[in-house]
This record gives sequence, structure tokens and C-alpha cells, in this order.
Amino acid sequence: MRAVALTTFPGQEQYPSISPDGKQVTFSWNGPKQDNFDIYVQLIGAGNPLRLTTDAARDYNPTWSPDGRWIAFMRGDSEGLSSEVRLISPLGGPERKVAMITLGEIITLPVLLAWCPDSTCLILSDSQGDGKPVALFALSLETGEKRQLTHPAPPVLGDSQPAVSPDGDWLIFRRNISGGLTGALYVVSLARNLTAVPEPTQLTLPTLDANHPAWMPNSKEIVFSARERLWRVAVSGHQQPTPLPFVGEDGIMPTIARVNGGSAATLTYVRSFLDTNIWRIDTPGMGLPTEPRRRNSGAFIVATELTSVMRESLNCLRTLMYSRGMLIASIANSAPCLR
Repeated sequence: MRAVALTTFPGQEQYPSISPDGKQVTFSWNGPKQDNFDIYVQLIGAGNPLRLTTDAARDYNPTWSPDGRWIAFMRGDSEGLSSEVRLISPLGGPERKVAMITLGEIITLPVLLAWCPDSTCLILSDSQGDGKPVALFALSLETGEKRQLTHPAPPVLGDSQPAVSPDGDWLIFRRNISGGLTGALYVVSLARNLTAVPEPTQLTLPTLDANHPAWMPNSKEIVFSARERLWRVAVSGHQQPTPLPFVGEDGIMPTIARVNGGSAATLTYVRSFLDTNIWRIDTPGMGLPTEPRRRNSGAFIVATELTSVMRESLNCLRTLMYSRGMLIASIANSAPCLR
């Protein structure tokens, strides 16, 4: 199994989601000028992306509905304290606002959306009220009703990043601690009317700080990102998470699609890293100012790659962030690494 580049655009491409037929991908991209995040759709392996949104606000977390009719996404305000939940056709056209969610200042990581298996509702994070942690709710797209699924209490700061298993029996999510900078994955059983039955069970340790859970097609295992790579773990049996072999280095935001009900699944993820370059600029003499900078006037010396996690500790002459390109890998259920 190997991963191949799905997009190589300048800037940052994030939040990939594969269409149910496996032929298209939707994602958030800050565009050729890297000036604003909007939602795009592209045929896999061909053509240019179709831009679906043009709003000045930040559009992110596009998620394809299981029936293929809609793409749900978030539109954030400038303060990042509340976001609109919107729907748009994969072909473009008018948008439909379905909800406004409020997060306050207690979760610093993006919240993420998840579809119900029958495409009639969305699972999302929203406020329980003043002073209470953010919880997960099921939002009916027909009535607008919100039904609370999790009930976190202090010192927990909130629940986010939901993912419903393909068979609809399980909900996995991230429970945030310390302002969302640390957290663990939890799993809870769902009744047929999409109500959480027992108290959630902790699946990963906070020291691993797992993010972005995605279900395997068998509804028995998940893939998630942590420590600059992708991992897998079974949701029952108290097994320890193990890194994915062969793929997933620098991986974040994994998403898995079972193509047309077949035995193979498609894993798509974002590879996020920095490329740090050292340049030389010649001066007229010791202590003399350089000439006005000209394009490509510097001489390239050496390049090193650093993961995005190390970004805050950089101290170099010139740092360039590579595009957060998306990669895609085809995985079969019979493969030893992702059964």
C-alpha cells in the first residue's frame, strides 16, 4: 500500500471528504492567492477544482452526505466563537443555513461535523449554556431540532470531532481538556433513534492527544491522527493503538470512504509539514547595506523538512510553508495493515 498525492496546489488544503462513489473529493483551500478559505470540489485524478463558496468568512470542514446529495460545511466568524452550519450542492448553487453553533473560548481546535448514516441529520458541537462544557448534538435537517447526545461536566471543557460508525451503532468523539490542546477519544453506543445509551468509554489516553477519528468500513476500528502520523485502534477489546504502516507520515485529518459497497476503502488525509530553506544574500562590503531586494536575488544553500508541530520553535533566515497537500491511498479490508 502506498499513498499518492491527490492535490498539489499552493497554500493550504484541509478537511478532505470523499464522495460516496469515490470519484470526487471536497476540501477547504485558501485559494491560489492564499487569502481566504473556501469550499472546493474536484474529480479525483483529473481537471481543476470547482469553487463552491466565495464568502469573505472562513469556510471549512466540508463533509459529503452519505446519499451524495449535499456537502455540509462550517462558516466561522472573525472571532472564532461561533459558526454557521450550511449545506450546498456538490454542483454549486445557493447555500442553505441550517444552524448557528456557539463554542465560546473553551475549544481551540476545529469542531468538525459528522453526518448521520441516513443523511437526515448532522452531529455537531454546541453550547449547553453559560458556564457549561460544549456538548455534542444531533441536528435534524428537516425540523431544525437539536437533541443532546453527550453531557460533559467540568473539569471537562467540551466534546468535539464526532464520527458515526457506518452501521450507525457507535459514536466516537474527542473530549477536550486544557483548552482543547489536550484530549482523548471516547466511544458511546447509539440507539436506533440516535440517542446515546450508556456513558461514553475512554478509548485513548490524553498523553497520546488523539485527533480526527475516522471509521473503517467494518465499524470495528478507527483511524486517527496523533504525534505527526496516523494510527489505528479497535473500538472494543482494550487494544493499544498502533501506527499505520507504509502511509500516514505527517498525517492529519484522515477520512475513509468505502467505494460503492466494495471490499476496498479509500483513505484520504492531509500531509502537513514545513520546508525550511537557508538563503545567502551578497552585500557590497562589511557593514554596508544590501542593494534593494530583487526577485530571486538570494542564493539557495540547503533545505530541511520539519513537521508542522515544530513550527513554533523555528528560528531561521527564511521559512516557507509547503501546501498542506492531500494524499490518497487505496486500502483493502483483507490487507494486513487495515483489516
